[in-house]
Amino acid sequence: MAVSRGNIYIYIFGLSLLQRIARAAMSATRPPVTTNGEAAQAFLSQEALRSAYRAVNVESQFDPDAAQISGLTPFSFAAGSLPTIYDQQVSLNIMTGSFGSEIGLIADAASRQTVLAWVAVRILPLKR
Repeated sequence: MAVSRGNIYIYIFGLSLLQRIARAAMSATRPPVTTNGEAAQAFLSQEALRSAYRAVNVESQFDPDAAQISGLTPFSFAAGSLPTIYDQQVSLNIMTGSFGSEIGLIADAASRQTVLAWVAVRILPLKR
């Protein structure tokens, strides 16, 4: 799951969604992983994942590296998210936040890996 820059409502939505998906994915063969564009988001994502593991009494299986900072600028975030999609055998890619054209890189990588993608975003206008 990718969480990018945005307002507080998008952060809360993304974290709530992450926690719900993580609880549902506990029995899956591929544990949830999240990429973030800011340090605070990574910390909050890590706590959301830990909370989901705790809720189903499998906190010992929690991997703190499941919440990653993939880049601090829009395009470094997109480029840093690509190895997660390609190398970690992602089956579902959910993008929440405010994105510009860099979202195309992530969506293209997901489609090349035949990954189901779901997007809840606010597209930022192009700067002229």
